[in-house]
Amino acid sequence: MGTKVKRALIDRDSSRKASYKKRKESIQRKVLELGTLCDVSACSIIYGEEETIGPEVTASNGDALEIVLKFRNLTSMRQRSFMFDQERLLQDWISKTEKQVLRKKIDIREMDLICAMYQELEGLKPTNWFDGLTWVDMADILNVINLTRNRVNQMQEKWREVAGSELAGSIVGNNHVNCAQGR
Repeated sequence: MGTKVKRALIDRDSSRKASYKKRKESIQRKVLELGTLCDVSACSIIYGEEETIGPEVTASNGDALEIVLKFRNLTSMRQRSFMFDQERLLQDWISKTEKQVLRKKIDIREMDLICAMYQELEGLKPTNWFDGLTWVDMADILNVINLTRNRVNQMQEKWREVAGSELAGSIVGNNHVNCAQGR
């Protein structure tokens, strides 16, 4: 399991046949385990290199022919929804990765804007730094301000629920107003 397998035809016949036999038995065992452990119908159909009597069939629950016929009776659209080829697998992986990258870009943009706002509050940015911003930048800053304000309000509400004292009210900025009075 720990070593990577080179995905190419095994040159030596004896090694290839031994590997085929071991892997075929492993797949057949997994099909039976899947059917038993998950209570599903599963089958494997394995065509060997020199199979003269036909493919080897393993079925977990029931008859393999019954499972295959059940699959064949589905519409072609429904059949394809159960099939994965290398291209579809890669497309799904790429789509998922693109969504993750987009989410990270949004998070980085938000953090950059928050840093810029804090630098402005601390007086570390020149007063005219807003002059070079586009309307999109301004809309993003407004969005970040609203998100931050909502987060602060949520934190204040949680603090009020947990603490519930006059001291807690003054700490979160209620100017000595009792949290119970504010409700």
